[in-house]
Amino acid sequence: MKIIDSGEQTLLSSGALTLAHGLRIERRDGLIIGFTSHDRDATVGGQLYEASPGVNVSSLINSEGFNVDNLELATLDDGTVFDSAEVFNGLWTNALFKIIRYNWATGNLIETLMAGTVGEASIRRSVVVVELRGLQQYLQQPIGSVSTKTCRARLGDSRCGVALGPFTFSGTVTSVTNNYTFTDTGRTEAANYFGEGLVEWISGDNAGMRTKIRTHTTGGVFTQALPTFRPIQVGDTFEVIAGCRKRLEDCRDKFTNILRMVAEPHRPPIDQLTKAPRPSV
Repeated sequence: MKIIDSGEQTLLSSGALTLAHGLRIERRDGLIIGFTSHDRDATVGGQLYEASPGVNVSSLINSEGFNVDNLELATLDDGTVFDSAEVFNGLWTNALFKIIRYNWATGNLIETLMAGTVGEASIRRSVVVVELRGLQQYLQQPIGSVSTKTCRARLGDSRCGVALGPFTFSGTVTSVTNNYTFTDTGRTEAANYFGEGLVEWISGDNAGMRTKIRTHTTGGVFTQALPTFRPIQVGDTFEVIAGCRKRLEDCRDKFTNILRMVAEPHRPPIDQLTKAPRPSV
């Protein structure tokens, strides 16, 4: 947070009408964009804050202690920034944000009011509404791990250690059933090799979107867990990563990574652990 000097404090205390809010968002794909509540664009700290489509932030309350600060942002859905497909496909979810207050007459930053991540985004009658969550949200996440029969790591992360390159494949859509299901006849892997994997669209109307594969059958038929917002078309290209169902056989036979499996697949079931002891004869 920026320390407010005496001059800025005097400006705040005076009730001056030259104050405006700025919102900076950095999406997970690297796009950085700024919005302002003022009617003119402004550059503050090297970041451009745009007046169009503008932004309206609900009452901003910073909680004491570890309660999570939450508020909503509303902006017009004019298609220039918030694309409907990107919103529904989660491209804005978990983006980083920062809310500032600045003097639009001078362009000087007054203070940083809040920072955190973007939660759910939705479209309501041509208005995009985005939930903003404070940094305290991280303190609500569980710390540590519990015993599980399936792996607690994510394929390719630091705990798993599997290099995704050999398990990533390029493909082209050869036929389409609907927004859930499509086929790439060039894929010859065994059934469900890509089940629970990820597909990222490289070209077409869904380019940049990433979805989970629910099932994969022989002949290259893919069914996604959620539909794409825009239609899939023949000729669309994609990259798909092999799926991991986090089972012992996946780690051992598919990825040859059993020594790094973060699970206890051979643990006794709960009934065995809690049953009464049997007296010895």
